[in-house]
Amino acid sequence: MPTFATIIKNKMKYLYKALILLTLISCSPKQKIKSGLQPEKKSYLGSAQNFLEKKLEGANLKNKIVLDTTMRHTSNMVLFNVQNDSLNTERNMILVHVNNDFTVDTIFTKIDEEQIKKHIKEPSNYPLLVSRIGAIKLAKQNGIKEGIEPWQIHLVCYAGKKDDVQWTIRNMEKKSSSGAYRASGKSINIKVVTEEVDLGGWQAIE
Repeated sequence: MPTFATIIKNKMKYLYKALILLTLISCSPKQKIKSGLQPEKKSYLGSAQNFLEKKLEGANLKNKIVLDTTMRHTSNMVLFNVQNDSLNTERNMILVHVNNDFTVDTIFTKIDEEQIKKHIKEPSNYPLLVSRIGAIKLAKQNGIKEGIEPWQIHLVCYAGKKDDVQWTIRNMEKKSSSGAYRASGKSINIKVVTEEVDLGGWQAIE
């Protein structure tokens, strides 16, 4: 049978090892936590920005291009707005498609340096893609009311096709929570290239 002194000695030995381990952990380099965009979005954004810098290198356009957002619904898309001389913000968007491996899809990413230069000087004569602001204006012009909740606004590749990108906006006009949940409203799809619109409605029952 171990003596009382031996038991105390063994416990002190384990405590000493634990203290050494805790000291090593607390003194080891800590991993820095990055703030801002989520890692996935940061990677898509970084790929898009690198592509634009190379595509427009030497054109002195860097300060004219401002990030809008990153959208990942039917495709990974990074939206940028071009600041033009007349402050026209309705058709000043350019769009970068990014693949899942963070490479840029150069087939469907159609950005022309000369077109951007012309747009900056004469945005009405050389429009780019319909921007978020332009889509909201078209929605209002086509009868989409404010509704009872904020609009849902998404940019999607219609039917999964990257060459058919559309803004989808919908409002909520009615909502009932008595019994089964019911909601309904109006919707509009807007093609970013042609401004062609398609009006419709939606309803949900849960």
